[in-house]
Amino acid sequence: MFKVRCEYRYVDTIGIVLVYFFNGMPFVYDDIDEMEQEDAYVKACANAEETLTTEHLTRNSEYLIMEELHPLLFPIELDVLSVLPP
Repeated sequence: MFKVRCEYRYVDTIGIVLVYFFNGMPFVYDDIDEMEQEDAYVKACANAEETLTTEHLTRNSEYLIMEELHPLLFPIELDVLSVLPP
């Protein structure tokens, strides 16, 4: 069974976004609104982790597609705590 989790991260040319991780591998992100970006908690979470690059996310997403494991494109079994982008 696979896990999809999310957390606030900085992405190089974008700023703070909500990044989704497939078994710990970042693969896609959702933009967040300006108010959420200015929230002290969100900033603290993003600052606590390394900045990701769009290239890294794209490479990981392409890998998951090649392996037919991308949870937004293929039917895969996820644990009950998994969170998918809307």
